[in-house]
Amino acid sequence: MKLSMWILLDELNAHGAKAAIQDGLCEITNARLFSFDEPLSAEYVYIARMGDFYDNVQDQVLLMHGRDIIFIEGIDIIQALNHVLLIFDKYRHWNLRLRQACLELNHFQAILDVAHDMFLCPMFFGHKNLRIYAITRQYSEDEVYVGWDEVKDLNTMPASLIKKKIYPDMKKYPETIDPVAIPTSALERKSFCYQIRANCYLNGNVWGHFYLYYKEPAVDHGVMQLARHVADIYGEILDKTHNKNMERYTMYSFLMDMLDGKEIPDVALLNHYWQKGWDESAELIMFRLAPMSMSNDELLFDWMCTNIAEKSVHSIVFPYKNSIVIIIQECEIPTILPHIESLLSISRYHCGVSFSFTGLENISYYYFQAGCAIECSANLENRLHYFKDYAFLGYTQFVKTHTKWQNFIVPSLLKLIEVDKQQDSEYYKTLYCLLVNQGRFNKTSAQLYIHRNTLKYRIDKITQILDMDIFDESVCVYLRFCFALMMEESPVILPPSLSPDEEKF
Repeated sequence: MKLSMWILLDELNAHGAKAAIQDGLCEITNARLFSFDEPLSAEYVYIARMGDFYDNVQDQVLLMHGRDIIFIEGIDIIQALNHVLLIFDKYRHWNLRLRQACLELNHFQAILDVAHDMFLCPMFFGHKNLRIYAITRQYSEDEVYVGWDEVKDLNTMPASLIKKKIYPDMKKYPETIDPVAIPTSALERKSFCYQIRANCYLNGNVWGHFYLYYKEPAVDHGVMQLARHVADIYGEILDKTHNKNMERYTMYSFLMDMLDGKEIPDVALLNHYWQKGWDESAELIMFRLAPMSMSNDELLFDWMCTNIAEKSVHSIVFPYKNSIVIIIQECEIPTILPHIESLLSISRYHCGVSFSFTGLENISYYYFQAGCAIECSANLENRLHYFKDYAFLGYTQFVKTHTKWQNFIVPSLLKLIEVDKQQDSEYYKTLYCLLVNQGRFNKTSAQLYIHRNTLKYRIDKITQILDMDIFDESVCVYLRFCFALMMEESPVILPPSLSPDEEKF
């Protein structure tokens, strides 16, 4: 690993070292004795006697790198060189152990354990929503931090799932925070006043953080640079894990292309039926798992996708955008559904379920259905949503997103709105309530607080303006479809005085 003059200064403080450091960049790989005849390289720290530059100066050694200088008194140049070489050996060995820890089964915890040998303070590594993946579990008695045991009680993810621990004050945290893994003391900063935080990056974006907690407010620059080094190693692991998981699903790339709207040769679909041992006429169903938070934990996402794939080897499982797509034969639902439900219970994910279907060539429609089931659900406490329960809303949403839906509105219905504006009448609202109440006069007049005869008068006027038999079943169905399309488009169009429950057909 590359060191900086700050790190060397920390290691040489026992020898009374002093410094004038302006840059302190981590770019030094080794040490050399200074020579006036040799060109300087940014990779080396150069060691020289101060007497080589100044008269009447004895027993002082200079360490030079760019514009940075460290002064050491009472030591000769050979001793200084040996000390510096030992420092490089120490950090090379430490970096080697960090790299070896990357190969361990629970690599996140293994890296943290090695890092603790250098920092000797409580630490944790986790996602930016404070889900913890590795945490310091050992430190000496003189390093005990008040409140750290509370953080230690939190289980790590994804190695051991989550042990539910609900804090009494969890309601004050926003919905994007998973209360299962909140280190309360760290958030409220009551016990840990001094901290270092190094960002961990995945695909160039901040994924999470490597946190260190100190008792003293003064933290050396060298410590912060070493924290940055550990965070970068975590970032490398995140990238490798993410890329490895994505490579696993390359066999489904043609299905992802289909969801992107690309045409795929029939032979590609047939080959996949043969690989899975499916019959071409088999009844299929699609599950779509999606997080309900914008701050999605990508490592948890990858882990869930892999976990489902391993549990359902005869199914199709792959990540697509922010969703996990699962296509199974309908006969396998009793096997896979309990596992999906268990994953939903330990995460902030929701799952939409499509209609059953045959043929992979139309999966884009069923992907839409499964997503629409999640979006249309009014009961977010339930994590499993079936499109069959929201088919009407889903169909109207599909028309609105895939067509010029305004062309499907009955022109005379728009005329009804114009009449209401001109005459300050309520024909549009009256028709809406009549359709909601399935043509029942008593319930409609009670909802509108009008007499039955007034309702009959309005209906006659509505029928005259629309020039349609509004009691014909097919006309009623289509008018309801028009109202569903127009809903939420304009405050003028929305019936003003209906409750949210009454606004649903």
